[in-house]
Amino acid sequence: MTASARLDGTSFALALESSRRSAVLTAAFIDWAGSGLLLACAPVFLVRTVGLRAKELGVALTTATVFGFVMSFPISHLADRWSARRALVALNVWRGLMFLAYAGHHKQLMKQ
Repeated sequence: MTASARLDGTSFALALESSRRSAVLTAAFIDWAGSGLLLACAPVFLVRTVGLRAKELGVALTTATVFGFVMSFPISHLADRWSARRALVALNVWRGLMFLAYAGHHKQLMKQ
């Protein structure tokens, strides 16, 4: 085995760290793209299909924005107490459950 083909502990640790960063960046990109599509398409859908008025949609979006801002403080405290990774996993699980609830609620609305 040549010296260049050998992988010492430091090189392996750097390669593993780089791999983890790539995974986190890929997950973040998917999250940002999905959130961006939802935020861009949801208002059009809610106004045209569900029948919300623009004023109702504006109040709902404003309320959600304020709620997100206010909740950033306790969530950041949680991330300090646990770890950023555990808090991020918990938040993404929560977001996934809420998305499923949103999809289920939409099915109920369409049956009426």
